[in-house]
Amino acid sequence: MNTLKPDEHLKSRIEKLGDEAGRFFYNLENDLYRLRIQWRIYNALFGTNHERVTLLNQCSGITAHYFEKSMFESAMLSICRMTDSPEAKKISDKNITVRRLPGYLTGAPDLELCKRLDEAIARTAFARSQRNKRLAHADDDVRNGRATVDSANLPMMKDATNAIAGCIRRFATIELEVSLDTHPISHYSGDEVYFLNILSLGLKKNEEIAEIARGYRNDKNWNALKLLKESPSWLTFRPADEHDAE
Repeated sequence: MNTLKPDEHLKSRIEKLGDEAGRFFYNLENDLYRLRIQWRIYNALFGTNHERVTLLNQCSGITAHYFEKSMFESAMLSICRMTDSPEAKKISDKNITVRRLPGYLTGAPDLELCKRLDEAIARTAFARSQRNKRLAHADDDVRNGRATVDSANLPMMKDATNAIAGCIRRFATIELEVSLDTHPISHYSGDEVYFLNILSLGLKKNEEIAEIARGYRNDKNWNALKLLKESPSWLTFRPADEHDAE
C-alpha cells in the first residue's frame, strides 16, 4: 500500500500516467485499499474465532447481527462496483472499475491483464447476483422462495478481492513499472483487536459491578446502588420510540 499523503499519491499517479488515467488509477487503488481495510476488520471481528463472535453477542446480539450484516453486504457492493461495466446504463458517466484498465494501456493489449480481468469477473459473479437480486433490488421470486441467489462466504470474498487486486497489480507492473502491494500498511493492524479488548474488559467490569450491586441490594443500601449504576447522560440517552398516528 502506498505510504504517501493523499495529495502526493495523486500527484505521483498523474505525473506517471497523465491527468485522466492518473486520477482514475488513484481512485481505483483507494477503493481497493478501503475494501481491504474493511474486510480485515470484518475478519477480525467475525471471521477469526468463535470466542470473538460470542463476545460481540454478549455485548448486544442484535447490534452485532446488524453490524456483521452491514459490513459483509457493504463489502459485496464494493466488489461489484470495482468490476462493473465501464459505463453506467442510460447515462454517459464512467465507472471506476478494473474493466477500464485496458483502455489506459499505452502499449499493445496485454494478454495477462485480460486473463486476470476475466478471472475477476468470474470470481465476483456471486456478489453481482446478490447485489442484483437482494441488496440493490428486492426480487419478488427470491424473496418468496421461488428463486435463489448465488451463495456468498468468506473464502469467496477473499478470492474475489484478490482477483481484483491482481488486475490492479498487473496494470501497475506495466504502466508504473512497480510491484504494487495492495494490502493495508501495518500501523492500522491493531485497531480492531483494541476494540475487542475494550469490549472484553467492559464485560468483565460489568460482571464485577453486578456482583457489588447484589451486595448492596442484600444490605438495602439503595443510595450506593443508585450511584453504582449511574452513567453520564450522553451515554444513556435514547430517543423516544416513534409510532405512526393517522
